[in-house]
Order: sequence, then C-alpha cells, then structure tokens
Amino acid sequence: MRSLFRFLLGAGLLAFVLAAFAVQMPPSAPSHKPAPEATITPFYTPGKDASPVIPGAVAPRPSDPADSIAIDFKWKKGGFGSVALLDLTLTNGNSHAVKDIGVRCRFYGPSGTEIGRADRTIYEAIGSKGKKTVREVSFGFIDQQAAQASCEVRPARL
Repeated sequence: MRSLFRFLLGAGLLAFVLAAFAVQMPPSAPSHKPAPEATITPFYTPGKDASPVIPGAVAPRPSDPADSIAIDFKWKKGGFGSVALLDLTLTNGNSHAVKDIGVRCRFYGPSGTEIGRADRTIYEAIGSKGKKTVREVSFGFIDQQAAQASCEVRPARL
C-alpha cells in the first residue's frame, strides 16, 4: 500500500514539474502560412431575377405563426377543485392556415404567486383569418389554491 502511495505521489510531482516547465516555455513560431482572406463571389440565378445567391448563406427565417394568433379564455375548476378546465377562443391573424396550436397557462394563488403551469396542444386547424372556440379543454391537475390564470400561445405549425 505504501509503495502505491509513493508511486502516485511521485507521478503527481512529476506531472506538476512538467506542467510548470511547459508554462515557462516560449510559444514556438507558427510553421504554416496564414490562410488568405476568403472572398464571397455572388452568383446570379439566370432567367428568374437578379438577386444574388451566396453559397452557404442562410435564408431568413419566417416569423413564428404563433405571433399572429390571439387567445381569449375563460377557466373554471372541475374535479373537486383540482382540475383546470378552459374554454379557449383562438383567432388566427395569419394569411395562411395554422394547426396544432400550443397553449401555456400559468396558475396563481390569491397572493399573485405562480403556483403551477401547464402546456397543451390544441390539435385543430384554423383557416386564414379564422376563429375557433374549443370548450372545456382539460389542463390537468392544478393546486386547489389557484385563483387566477393567464394563458399564452406557444409555437404553432403551418
């Protein structure tokens, strides 16, 4: 056992000395030439338009369709005061249909402290500029002290 301890102590001391020596060594000069600066030459799509196409460029991401969905809701407690039931009215302000709309609700106690939250997906389609009401959607078990709620739309699918 003592020999193992001495071996490990010696190996640790050797590693420390090597590390200290490496820190004091001046950095060596680079052995390669620096790469020339890269230039991007725009390519043009023949025929269609004169907009440049740059290889490796990322197209701008369209805005999230959930940004244009308004939510109105009424809620009540069910299941002996321990289940949240919501009537949701979703209004699609997009110029295209959306489906599978995510909704997140937060529940607050009488003091205003958040005491729970739940996420649900409404598996319905809403047409362009349309409105859909879904009644008594269960948001699961909530704290019996919940007195207030707030809901927001989460990402939706086109």
